[in-house]
Amino acid sequence: MESMRTILALLCCCLIVVDAESSKKWGVNIHYRVEQAGETAMLAKGFSIARMDTNWGAIESVKGEYNFTDMEILITTLLAHDVTPYLILDYGNPLYDNGLSPYSEEGRSAFTNFSIAMMTRFSGKDIIWEIWNEPNGGFWKPVANATAYAALAVAVGKAKQSNPNTKNEFLVGPAADPGWMDDTPGHWMDVVLSQALQYFDAVSVHPYRSKPPETVVQDYDNLTKLMKKYGDKPLISGEWGYSTCVTPCEPPNFTGNTSDYQQAKYLVRQALINWLYGVKYTIWYDWRNGGTNTSMREEMFGTVQSTYRADNTSYPYEPKQSYLAAVVLHQFAFADEGWEVSRIQQVVSNNTSPNTDPGAYVLTQKNSANPSDIGPMIAWTTTSSPIPNGSCDASYKHEDCGFYGISQKDCESKGCCYETPYKSGPQCYYKPTMFASTLEISGAPQGCYNLYDLFGNIKSPNKVCTASTGVLTIEVTDEPTYLKKTTNF
Repeated sequence: MESMRTILALLCCCLIVVDAESSKKWGVNIHYRVEQAGETAMLAKGFSIARMDTNWGAIESVKGEYNFTDMEILITTLLAHDVTPYLILDYGNPLYDNGLSPYSEEGRSAFTNFSIAMMTRFSGKDIIWEIWNEPNGGFWKPVANATAYAALAVAVGKAKQSNPNTKNEFLVGPAADPGWMDDTPGHWMDVVLSQALQYFDAVSVHPYRSKPPETVVQDYDNLTKLMKKYGDKPLISGEWGYSTCVTPCEPPNFTGNTSDYQQAKYLVRQALINWLYGVKYTIWYDWRNGGTNTSMREEMFGTVQSTYRADNTSYPYEPKQSYLAAVVLHQFAFADEGWEVSRIQQVVSNNTSPNTDPGAYVLTQKNSANPSDIGPMIAWTTTSSPIPNGSCDASYKHEDCGFYGISQKDCESKGCCYETPYKSGPQCYYKPTMFASTLEISGAPQGCYNLYDLFGNIKSPNKVCTASTGVLTIEVTDEPTYLKKTTNF
């Protein structure tokens, strides 16, 4: 699409507006051990962590013997691009317990030996190690068993702590699927945390949902309350994404029917709401699409398309809008050690005046070691008024619905809007859904700001300044806007 090419061209000039190192808190799930040429370099422009299975059965195909060749290749590749490996110690092994998830002493002991061998072989590389993937769901065979998983986690945790080669490695779990969102006493997560929490350095969960990312806060509150019965560990959002499959999706699921543009907005808002809550790492699902069937839910979670382009090693996979948004987020938000994020509470919008707007998010970034070192602000709202169905208000267009040179007839036959006379941006665009809200922000650092959109493009108007009253007034929608301070006044 013409607009996609334009955005890619703009990235080179727009990403120089910040001066801090890119974030080390945000990553993505991958499904490769040996990369296609240029793949990890492309990934590293938007993500600093890569989560991947290790596959016990493939590494130990002869009892007591381990083949780390593929993992050596993967880890070396990731580290060469300054990407932190996040490795899942999983799944069953046909040499033990009939290939089921470990349930016998022999099976647990063998899995523990494999885990310690992995951590020893690659110790000291700041790898995040995770015990299993979604053991409260379909990945624990034959059926989910909290007691069996807890016993495995305890065995690995004890061995790791007692081994001088691995005691300083970072071990997390349980990588639970959305079934963890249950605060009933005695449920799966309660059983696991009561027995294994002391052996985890962080608690990982997968907060999938069909609702917007901001709705996760109540679930985190419930999990934190449960966890504090047994200890206090940081949270990790280890897997969470939104599929862009075309309705009707197969199989039906709550994560479908998200447009490319909506997926991009959700990726950024997910990362930011997690950072605001104090989540240690946020890992998006998924790096690339799993296929080309747009009606298959599982194939459309990626930030890039699935087809490899050998003639373009800089961008060997065609970016979706979510990848472009991740690259810009990676540069504008400084979610690293020493940087703090906070939400300005005194925000009034035209939707709530004179009261504060609970759906308005205005985040400030500050270097705790140097409070005068202030990063860009980031603002969006979840309470924008919807645009009436059928409106083609070009003031709020963004998502390309066609291709360069598409005719008005072909554009409108897709149910999209066609701008004539043409001014800028995509000429054929999806009908916008949200009006802008006017936010009046009290407490923003005094001065003037340049405004950038989700993709790093300069917005219009491109500059706003605080008034003599100390109030900063801006227009935003549910798409995050970056505000970079230019002058004190």
